[in-house]
Amino acid sequence: MIAELTKYYGWGPRDAWSLTLKELVEWNKQAIRMAGNSDG
Repeated sequence: MIAELTKYYGWGPRDAWSLTLKELVEWNKQAIRMAGNSDG
């Protein structure tokens, strides 16, 4: 999931490692909404 989020948002390879699990889940939900998917 971290690799997908960094690629989706254009972050550097280490940018997402400091995020908490809760933050990762929220960023992932936002990415799913932005992509127009209803899976999240």
